[in-house]
Amino acid sequence: MRGIMLSGSFYPPLFHLVIFFAGLSGFFPGYSKSIQVEGHETKCYQVEPNSELLMITDTGNIEIQSCHQDSVKIEIIKTAYAKTERKANWILENIAVDVRRKGHRLILRERYEGKEDFSIFDLFDPEKWHSGVRTNKNVDYRVSIPAGMRFRIKHDEGDVSAENLEASFSILIEEGDCRLSNIYSKHCQVEVEEGDIILNHFIGQKYGELKLFCDEGAVRLDSIAGNQASILVDEGTIILKQIQLNMLECRIDEGQIYTELKPKNHDKYDFSATEGDIEIRLLNEIPIWISLYADEGRINSNLDLEVRRSDESERARVQLGVSANVYLKTFTQEGDILFFKTELKEKDIIKSGNE
Repeated sequence: MRGIMLSGSFYPPLFHLVIFFAGLSGFFPGYSKSIQVEGHETKCYQVEPNSELLMITDTGNIEIQSCHQDSVKIEIIKTAYAKTERKANWILENIAVDVRRKGHRLILRERYEGKEDFSIFDLFDPEKWHSGVRTNKNVDYRVSIPAGMRFRIKHDEGDVSAENLEASFSILIEEGDCRLSNIYSKHCQVEVEEGDIILNHFIGQKYGELKLFCDEGAVRLDSIAGNQASILVDEGTIILKQIQLNMLECRIDEGQIYTELKPKNHDKYDFSATEGDIEIRLLNEIPIWISLYADEGRINSNLDLEVRRSDESERARVQLGVSANVYLKTFTQEGDILFFKTELKEKDIIKSGNE
C-alpha cells in the first residue's frame, strides 16, 4: 500500500484517518458531551445458616460488609452514559441484575439485554471511554451479609472493598484493587490480575488460611495475625508490617519484599525472590534459626553473622538464642538480602515500596 506524501514526508493513510476523525470531533462540540443517568434499587433475601453468596459482575465497584441479621441486602447503583438522555435511559433499562437461589447458594449475575452497536466514531466518543475504559455503563454494589456467611466474587473490572467483615471468602478481580480492613476469617483467598491487594487488621481463625495472588501490582499487609498465609506476586512489591503467623510463604518473581515479623514459638517463614531484594526485620526477641542465601547478591545485617562468600553468592546460617523452634529461610536468585533486628523506622522502608 502506498502512503501519502505531504511536504516531503511520508504519512501512512491510517494516520490521516485518525487526524480526519479527530478534526470532525472538533467541528461537532456536542458530540464530545455525554449524558449520565443513574438507577438505584435494593434487594433483600432471607438466607439460612451456612449459605453462600456468589457474585459474577462486570464493570463497577463493590463494597461488602457483615451485619447481625439473617438476610442479605444488596444495593445496586446502575450508571449509563450516552450522547442523549433518551439513549442513556435506554442503556440503563437494558442493564439487568439477576439474583436466584440454588440450594443454599444465592447467585447474582449481571446481564445486558441491549445491542452493542459500534462505529468508527466511537473511538472519539468519551462515553465509550468512561474512567479510562471503553464502556458506556457500569454497576456498583453495596452488600451486607450475615456474619459468618461465605461469599465468592468474580469481578471483571473495578475495585472490591470490604470492612468489618466476619466471613470466609474468595475474590477474583481481573483489573482493579482489593481493599480489606478489619477482617475476621477462617479461609480468605484474593486473586488480582492487575491491581493491588491491601489488607489491614486481619485475624485468622484457628487452622485458617490466607492466600493472596497478584500478577502485576503490590500486596500490602498491616497487622496480620493467624495460622497460615501464602503470598505470590509475579511482578510488583510486597510490604508486610506487624506480621504474627504460624506459617508464612512469600514468593515474588520480579520485585521487592519488605516484611516486619513478630515470631512466636514454632513459627516457620519462607521468603524467596527470583529478581529483587528482600528486607526482613525482627521486631521481638525470640530464639530463631536463620538461613539466608543470595545467589547473585549480598547479605547485609546489623547482627554479627558469619557470611560465607562463593563467587557471586553469599550464605549465612545462624541460630539466635538457645532451643530455637522458629525457622526463617530466605532466598533471592538475583538481589540482596537485608536482615535487621530493630524497631521499625519509617525512613527504613524500602523506597520503591512507598511509590
